Amino acid sequence: MPSVCASAGIQTPSCMRRHFIAAKPLKMQQRPNLVRENKLCLEKATLPMLKILDDNEAATWYSTALQLARQERWEYARRVFSATVQRYPNLCRAWVSWSQMEKKAGAVRDDNGSIVELDFDSCRRILQCGLEVNPTSSCLCQAWGLMELQKGNALAAVKLLDRSAEYDAACKPVQRWKLYVDARNIAFSRKETRRTDADYEITSKVSSLDPEFSRG
Repeated sequence: MPSVCASAGIQTPSCMRRHFIAAKPLKMQQRPNLVRENKLCLEKATLPMLKILDDNEAATWYSTALQLARQERWEYARRVFSATVQRYPNLCRAWVSWSQMEKKAGAVRDDNGSIVELDFDSCRRILQCGLEVNPTSSCLCQAWGLMELQKGNALAAVKLLDRSAEYDAACKPVQRWKLYVDARNIAFSRKETRRTDADYEITSKVSSLDPEFSRG
């Protein structure tokens, strides 16, 4: 069975790594300002300099995609987001922003152009793909959990938000939100006799990416 990334037309993690390696910055001999240093200094300067250049390039790709999304140029933004995560698969904020864009881009609208229903399915697919590449990302777990909270899938939302807090303590404040507390009460209430099909499907998907997710 193909991965979510493959079915969405996004390169698989191994392909991403090959793409990333092939897209390395220019060789050091092409950087005259560094070549003037002696060999020892050059070796010390190489990695930090390449990281700075690479980070700047990632920021450029990401900001371009964001700008296109804000202009609602959906197809162009989609292409740039896709290229960004292929080139920088660990840039979790790009996955999150792309998912948020898809939620709006595929929304059902009325005759006046007002949003009637957001496209949660497309949003979920992008987040799932991002977690295939970054299975312990607190950022992606939180984004997915908040989306399920918005959708009303209580159990999935609580499990995802709890897992994001385990990965990163900075995500814990969300657990004090009234929406989260209400969702947790619904999800784990002794009076509850069944879970929704959506909850089962979503938790199953996340568990396939991180087996420990199903515990608790």
